[in-house]
Amino acid sequence: MSPARSRASGQPDADKAVQAAVATPAEIELTGAAGAAAVAELTLANTGDAPLALAAEGVATFRAAGALARGIREGFVATGGDLAGRLIALGRVLEAEPSLEVAYRLEADGDTLAPGAAAAVRIHFEIPESAAPRQTWTARLPLFGAGLQATLKTVARKGK
Repeated sequence: MSPARSRASGQPDADKAVQAAVATPAEIELTGAAGAAAVAELTLANTGDAPLALAAEGVATFRAAGALARGIREGFVATGGDLAGRLIALGRVLEAEPSLEVAYRLEADGDTLAPGAAAAVRIHFEIPESAAPRQTWTARLPLFGAGLQATLKTVARKGK
């Protein structure tokens, strides 16, 4: 990982710490019903030069599987004009795609991960009540720059 660089000079900026990580595996697959929790276990290695706070939480936007490919075909390839116009069209197509907002939180044995260290991490996902069964969703979680790819397959609730 390269050090942070000053905007003015392009030289390494000693005052700026770099937070970066590598997740193993780089792709996770989750299965669960609406209203349930799904847990993924992975190893997170701190490749930056600053400690990482492992008590992170957030919301991931899951999109229907294939949404980006459809968006590129519909909004980018089929649209004439310059690159900026095509990217705007792609954004409009993706906005119209169904999405699922899924809350997640990280859990680990410690609160921080020192530079150069690795730790087992569990990510707890709360599948929303609105999630329809038998759907496949994908998201990219930006965990400290690790870019973790997640696939969520929803299933029917037991007894339904």
